[in-house]
Amino acid sequence: MRKLTLDGMGNVKGTPPGDDQRMSAGTGVVHSEFNHTPDKTGHFLQIWITLHQTGIAPSDEQKTIPLESKRGRLALVASPDGGNHAVQNCPPAPRSVEEGAPMNETLRLHGRMTDLAPGLRVRRTLPAQERRSVGPFVFFDEFGPATLAPEVDSDVGGHPHIGLATVTYLFEGRQMHRDSIGSVQLIEPGAVNWMTAGRGIVHSERTHEADRGRSRLTHGLQLWVALPPALEDCEPAFQHVAAADIPVVDAAPGVQVRVLVGSAFDRTSPVRTASETVYLD
Repeated sequence: MRKLTLDGMGNVKGTPPGDDQRMSAGTGVVHSEFNHTPDKTGHFLQIWITLHQTGIAPSDEQKTIPLESKRGRLALVASPDGGNHAVQNCPPAPRSVEEGAPMNETLRLHGRMTDLAPGLRVRRTLPAQERRSVGPFVFFDEFGPATLAPEVDSDVGGHPHIGLATVTYLFEGRQMHRDSIGSVQLIEPGAVNWMTAGRGIVHSERTHEADRGRSRLTHGLQLWVALPPALEDCEPAFQHVAAADIPVVDAAPGVQVRVLVGSAFDRTSPVRTASETVYLD
């Protein structure tokens, strides 16, 4: 795979297979990493190392490995003096998981639970070992349902995205969205909030000021959507479609479907997308 990295030091770097990219966080750095391979395949190693020196400034270094040294997988072993003699070649590892499943089969994915804040858990369903994506959706998180205590800080501070789009959809609660292109939007249940990162955007999602210091409900989804390769470096954008503007269909007796994105049941969502996408509630 080819990995694209964006960090708070202003670096935007592509790392081809076999090269070595080292980032020292030091006193603190924000970064994001994205698969920049056209077919979105990928296989890589990431190693975290404890620093023995504190208070140093963050830094970044990329080592280009000569083409003749790129033979199979690279095994990286840390040496006491940090010397490059610790880099050695080894044969490719066998693949143990068959890619995906035929489209006419039902594949049940089980989310992995993570604690985001006291009393707030996140269930991540995509990417999964069995399937990295479903259609254009490459990331699927469900947070809550939960009732948060007044002292719980559930804010997600400023962080970057690049080369994709994010979709936030709430069932309960509310959040304040702010981003680096000047968008300020209250996100409420039933609305669709589609942020196109393109060549790069920074955003935050925080508790509404009126809800601070109070018990509050929260439950929602955040998805990431792959952009067509030709649009991965487009201008960033944000669109908000209120809940009242989302088409609602009586699909069967006692069954209502909200057409959040795309077209279904002869209804079309007003949300603009870069490729054909269907997202229903």
